[in-house]
Amino acid sequence: MVAAGDLRAALGVSRSQLARVLAPLVAMERVVREGGSSGTRYRLAASLAPTGAAGDDRRWTLALEIARRDGRVTRTTLATEAGVSERTATRILAAMVEAGVLVEDGGKGRGAGYAPAPITGVACATPPSAPPALVAAPPPAAAAR
Repeated sequence: MVAAGDLRAALGVSRSQLARVLAPLVAMERVVREGGSSGTRYRLAASLAPTGAAGDDRRWTLALEIARRDGRVTRTTLATEAGVSERTATRILAAMVEAGVLVEDGGKGRGAGYAPAPITGVACATPPSAPPALVAAPPPAAAAR
């Protein structure tokens, strides 16, 4: 759960900008809103949250950090940095694509990569401290590819 104020601070957006970004995500049931007024908190919908071992959440976070840092994440990069096999990295990335968190960047075979899925209507850069579930559009370097 993340407080609305913490999200605004992490994303560097105003209250109204945050409301415009979160409203469609809540309507699509990708994000769940709990509480109201000053106690409003948000979390990923259960269907989007990683399931299985406790390390899954850490691996999803790491994959998103790599994608933001490098503009894309590959299974080899994720496998190396997460300390897992390439097969496990492939499964993690496939689950993130299925959940709508990542999108394929068009590469094929061993060169295949994934970028953060854009959230329409968001024009702000996402700082590394931002919650991974609410990633904004990919960095300019990834968008130019």
